[in-house]
Amino acid sequence: MFLIVNNDNTKENLHLENALKKLNQSYRSLNSSDTISLSELRSFQGIILSGGPWNLLQPMLFSTFKLNIQVMLNAEAPIYGICMGHEIIAEANGSNMGRWPAIYHGQRAVEVLDSSGLFEGISGNIEMIEWHQEFVLNVPPGFELMATSAHLYSPWSPMNIDNDLEPPSPLKGCRVQSLRHKEKKIYSTQFHPELSGEIGLKILSNFVKICS
Repeated sequence: MFLIVNNDNTKENLHLENALKKLNQSYRSLNSSDTISLSELRSFQGIILSGGPWNLLQPMLFSTFKLNIQVMLNAEAPIYGICMGHEIIAEANGSNMGRWPAIYHGQRAVEVLDSSGLFEGISGNIEMIEWHQEFVLNVPPGFELMATSAHLYSPWSPMNIDNDLEPPSPLKGCRVQSLRHKEKKIYSTQFHPELSGEIGLKILSNFVKICS
């Protein structure tokens, strides 16, 4: 069974639940302000931190993200952060956040840099759905970049991702589209796989395999 941490993301959460149903996976959804016992937390085969409406440039309130923090500190199962879940993982591990003037909602061409883990069997450029205003500016310590979109719109080099400090614009895309921890089974994407058709379902299927 999978645990979905619902970060006030009701509409997209329904899409996520439907995607897990398509993959014949059972799940339990809890709100981000909930807590569960350590033994119960460790009974899940995988954990997904959903997207949400919160502005992470504001101070993170423990009461708001209680379950996210509990998961990151104590879960033994693989973790996958989506959109704001991606941002929570990155910020908790040392990344800085940026914010566009308005919400971006639409398709984004994303380049897969490493066809393993979440992207097993996927390579090149893929079209994914984004829905966010905040974004991750830099790769946190202990993580590696798995996918990007910014250099598809501007001529910066992904090799200089942590040294190029000019904030991206929605037209340029996001430098940090996907992360993977170098040692732990922690993964994240800025885009929403549950809204992104068959490729998105393939990414979720790959996470299910990681959790097997």
